[in-house]
Amino acid sequence: VSPQIESVLGYTVEEWLRTPSVFSSSIHEDDRERVLAEREAVYARGGTLRCEYRIRSKSGAVVWLEDQSVVVDPPDGGSAFRQGFAIDVTERKRAEEALRRAENRYRTLVEQLPLSVYVDRVDVESSNIYTSPQIESMLGYPADEWVSNPALFVDTLHSDDRERVLAAHARTHATGEPLHIEYRLLADDGRVVWVRDEARLIPDQDGGEPVLQGYLLDVTPEKEAEQQLRHQAFHDPLTGLANRALFTDRVEHALVVHGPADEDVAVVFLDLDDFKAVNDSLGHLAGDGLLRAVGERLRNALSPSHTIARFGGDEFAVLVEEVEGGSAAVDVAAHLISTLQEPFDVNGREFFVTASVGIAVANDAEELLRSADVAMYRAKAAGKSQYVVYAPRMDDDVVGRLELVSDLRRARVDEEFVVHYQPTVELATGALVGVEALVRWRHPTRGLVPPMEFIPLAEETGRIVEIGRWVLNEACRQAAEWRSSLPGAETMQVSVNVSPRQVRRPGLVDEVRAALADSGLPASALTLEITESVLARRRDEMTSILEEVTELGVQLALDDFGTGYSSLSLLHKLPVHTLKIDRSFIRNVDAAERLVFVRAIVDLARALGLPVVAEGIELPEQAAELLRLGCRLGQGFYYARPLSAPDLETLVLADPESPLPDGGAVRVRRPRWAA
Repeated sequence: VSPQIESVLGYTVEEWLRTPSVFSSSIHEDDRERVLAEREAVYARGGTLRCEYRIRSKSGAVVWLEDQSVVVDPPDGGSAFRQGFAIDVTERKRAEEALRRAENRYRTLVEQLPLSVYVDRVDVESSNIYTSPQIESMLGYPADEWVSNPALFVDTLHSDDRERVLAAHARTHATGEPLHIEYRLLADDGRVVWVRDEARLIPDQDGGEPVLQGYLLDVTPEKEAEQQLRHQAFHDPLTGLANRALFTDRVEHALVVHGPADEDVAVVFLDLDDFKAVNDSLGHLAGDGLLRAVGERLRNALSPSHTIARFGGDEFAVLVEEVEGGSAAVDVAAHLISTLQEPFDVNGREFFVTASVGIAVANDAEELLRSADVAMYRAKAAGKSQYVVYAPRMDDDVVGRLELVSDLRRARVDEEFVVHYQPTVELATGALVGVEALVRWRHPTRGLVPPMEFIPLAEETGRIVEIGRWVLNEACRQAAEWRSSLPGAETMQVSVNVSPRQVRRPGLVDEVRAALADSGLPASALTLEITESVLARRRDEMTSILEEVTELGVQLALDDFGTGYSSLSLLHKLPVHTLKIDRSFIRNVDAAERLVFVRAIVDLARALGLPVVAEGIELPEQAAELLRLGCRLGQGFYYARPLSAPDLETLVLADPESPLPDGGAVRVRRPRWAA
């Protein structure tokens, strides 16, 4: 035994040689039986010994040894003997154990992540070296199948994405740039799964081939939510038909394709006759059911080549793109009028519906829609349930509408217009958090003109700018007065609707600043409500104006969310503080289809940190369902109708069980104003 035994095990050469049993007794008890058996077997057959084991030193410390020996036959013919060496490999063993523990920790971490980690070879198929077990719950294929079947990845790629994905992988292989891509995979059960694939090339430190290491994250729910919002932005939620935005886009595209001199593009504009009577007599739920049935019948009556849209209310439109579009549009109109003659069955009730139809051919989208609208009104004036083709002279025949426009132009805003206020409440408690200012027109001869009749005309004529400025000033003045005089109203908020035309013309920021200064209302107490259509044109410019408004400290609410141009990019760019869910989603909020949309909007708002206000709550069941979905605020006739300023004061000061000024029950509860 060489003297190094003392530095390794603490025994001197003499101690080791004088004690024959010292070797066997010093072997670690967990290794002793194995080592002695292996040693005996090798010695018996005269073979080479190679083994590793633990041995205790003289001090009791555990030392790992690598023991190797061979049989040596002396050249002089003497007796054979065994010669070998034992190396202290304790440090190597410790390093190996540390590496093993680290690998176990890493594997445990990887297998607990909500995604699947993979390591691929850098080859054409990106064949797999390792995939974490999460892949099986994601796609149904066990992890070992990805390793054993090199073609599995390519086979599961969606056919519409395969070329794009393989090209992205090849680019990463060739350039070393990180991989960032989203695509679809087909699961073992046929499901389509959207994944986000992010990976990097990892070089081999020993000079071998690099590998591609990355992860697959299931983003199917996110993609479905985006798809729902995208569909919602361009489709009518009630009927599933295209909405005005999508229809206008299709018209503009058709005019580009067919050329300005062509007459192959026509619009058929359809308005249900006396539909208001259905809503007034049977309620909005029955009206919505009938509109859905009409939309379905129109869809079934026409070929997929026609774009069918619901513009809102009881108005529908059809885009006709055929040779001699005007003549084809007449055939479409006659067919639709005939199709609608059959009665509709809605929830066991029979309805008969007729429609007035206008037809127009033009080379400008706006002119085309306007002309078809004029022709439709001519058909309605001529007795309804018929179609009329637009002619220029018809512009002079829309007398009633022009008279209203004329009266609107002459109206003295500060004398004929009045502001009513509709409470916004906490759904959980009924506590008021603020009011929305709503303008009303007291026409000298017509009486109170509904907003839906004069607001569009005011927008068209530009009178909306003056009216809007007056409403803003009056609402700020009244809110400031209430905050200082009404008990508990010190934190009251007021919302004012701002029309697209107000935003698009210069001076909005100065008008808001002046209204706040003149009234003394804090900027934080004012919310401006805009619709998504504000950003339909000149989006960057409009966003800049709205950002200036919010820099004053004023809040911004996106009104009628989900009915127009809503998108994730819009919410990302616009300085919005609140989302208001359009009343069309609230009417049947307990229905599965509506429930999905409302939940998506509430979840999206929660993710973005935005409060949500539900509009048009008319039933306690609607309020309860909205509260369950996580919507905290709302307004509607269930709580209170829009009230004049004196009537609102009466409401605030009244006993909770007393009747509202309009006869309804007070459902707003103390505390009157929630912080």
